[in-house]
Parts: sequence; C-alpha cells; structure tokens
Amino acid sequence: MARQLPEWAAANPVIMGLLEYVLEKRDKQILSGDEKPISVTLNPQNPPRALRAALAPFNDPTHDDGLLWDELKWLANEYRCFSIRPAGRRSAGRAPWEGARLSFRDASEPLIRDWLQRPRPLLVNPQWRMALARFEGYFENVDAFPVDGLDLEPGFEDFEELLACWSSIGRELETSSNMSWRQLSARCFLGDSKYLDSGWRQSLVSALFPSMGNRIRERPLLMHLYLPAQMERVLLIENQDTFLWLADLEPAVTALVYIEGYRGGAARVRAPALPDSVP
Repeated sequence: MARQLPEWAAANPVIMGLLEYVLEKRDKQILSGDEKPISVTLNPQNPPRALRAALAPFNDPTHDDGLLWDELKWLANEYRCFSIRPAGRRSAGRAPWEGARLSFRDASEPLIRDWLQRPRPLLVNPQWRMALARFEGYFENVDAFPVDGLDLEPGFEDFEELLACWSSIGRELETSSNMSWRQLSARCFLGDSKYLDSGWRQSLVSALFPSMGNRIRERPLLMHLYLPAQMERVLLIENQDTFLWLADLEPAVTALVYIEGYRGGAARVRAPALPDSVP
C-alpha cells in the first residue's frame, strides 16, 4: 500500500504546486517521447511562467515562508521526492530557500501520481491514430479497441494493413451466418487460420461487431476418452502423449479425457451449456 501524503503537506501550497508542476512537465515529456530529468530553482522573484503559482506563497505575507520551506525539506527527505542543493552563496537577509535547487527523483513518480490521482498518460502511436480514423466507419463499436491502440505485430506492413484485416470481419459476417473462428481468421487475416484462436482477440471481435458475434460457429470439440468400469473422478488432459501413457496404465476408477488440438477446449468442455451433440 502506498504511503499517504500527510494532511499538513496537502495543506502546504508550495508542496502541492511543485508536485503538480513536476507531473505536468513529465506528462508533456511522455507525450513528446522525450523524458528528461526535472529540476526546479526556487526563485520567486523571477520564476518561469509555469512555476509562478507554485512559488507565489513564498512571497505571500499570509504564509510563513520558513515553515513552508521546512515542510518541503522534510517531505523531500522523508519521501525521497526531491534532492535539494542549497544556493552556493547567500547574501545577508536572504531566506535559506532562495536559490535552492530541487531535482525530482524519478523513482518517486508513481507515489506522487497516487497522491494527486494523476495516472501516467498513455502514449498513443500517431500512425495508429491516423489509420484508425480512416477505418473507424467499418466497425460497429470502434471504441472497443484499446485506448493506446493495438501493437503492430510481425506479418503486417503497417497499421492500415492490420486495421484492413480487422475491418474485413464485418463484411465476412454480413454474408455468412455459420462461419467458424478459423474460417473467419483465414479469410480476414492473410490466410492465418489461427490468428483468432486467442480468447482476447475473439472478445475483441465480439466487442467490435456486437450485433454479428452470434454468427460465428464454435469449432466442435473432439474428445478421446478412457472410461473405467467404475468411475469416481474425471481427469482432463491437454497433452496427447500424457493421455496415451495414462490410458495404458488403465486406472481403476479415473476417467481420462483428452481434447484434441484446439486451444481453450479444456475450458469449453467444462461449460454447463455445452450441447449434447458435440462429439
């Protein structure tokens, strides 16, 4: 569980302003693809525009600048949010915080994001965004795609080719009401009949085309059985060699079931709604 931000720290406007500034700057770095170390010099007399609000309380007579500074130093040391380097030279009458340099510690970023409820922004590939804009009209629910897009997998030249494959699912389902997952996969994904075998891809198909998902026919399950004369338990086996080896042992009270050659078969055979006609 993450350490909670103390209430007094949440009430310190300098602390909160600096933390907000750091995350705002880091978010811009993430979106530009150029993350760099973040440092801040405490110079309220002439701060950068983005830091003016964060450092203004140091010059506000309603705040005790010494207390603000002491709390900031304690938080930096206790939670390791910043490393602090005091100003090299300090003239008489100058406050100890003036000219101090704070360097943000990257390792503390998840903690600070948790404090401020600011998740790390998703970096969306601009090429994915452009390709999706071209194909979005081919999907019933284009928002079903992950927010940060799909990965460009080996075998696809670019995101346009990948999305052309996914969009062709709708055209295939419109003209067929009894197509298996592997038939659909082969027709839509460059002849790869196993591309849609994974559960998350099948779920994505159903989410992208919710009105047509029921047109896809589940592949029949082919099962090999060993049944003893008296049965007390059933063992599901996914490896053919293991099934044959155990069947040769002729277990006295254990039935053996091998589901042949289709990923997810062991899970489907447990489903209570499995039709009686499945071989």
